[in-house]
Amino acid sequence: MEHHATRRISKHARPVAYIGVALAAWVVFLKYVYPDLLILPFAYAKLGTITFVLCALVLLRHASLAHKTLLVIPYFATLYFVFEMTALEANLWSFPGDYLGHVVVGVHSFPIEELIIWIFASSAIVAAYYEFSVDDER
Repeated sequence: MEHHATRRISKHARPVAYIGVALAAWVVFLKYVYPDLLILPFAYAKLGTITFVLCALVLLRHASLAHKTLLVIPYFATLYFVFEMTALEANLWSFPGDYLGHVVVGVHSFPIEELIIWIFASSAIVAAYYEFSVDDER
């Protein structure tokens, strides 16, 4: 838990925001000019792995942030798992396409990438991003 109050924002905020906007613009450009380039087999696994590796590199270089980011996993993993089961039960989404494997829970099935990347790792990735690029890194 953080016990400090400050108006200071990390020096990484602007560069990270610029990179994010540039990547988003690049994807929109590709969608309209070269849409076939956006068709990636195993896209969930590939993009999730890239995101996970970038997060791991940040946490390895800034070990003090690792503890704070890893603390959020149990809470959000439980929340996301319940959300996933509820959405599958209500037929809110499905998973067509190529995946590394599937997890079966009762009558429901979802990709292993969903479990690893979305349910377990996403909260730590978002927390690491926030701590590194927006917060004051304390």
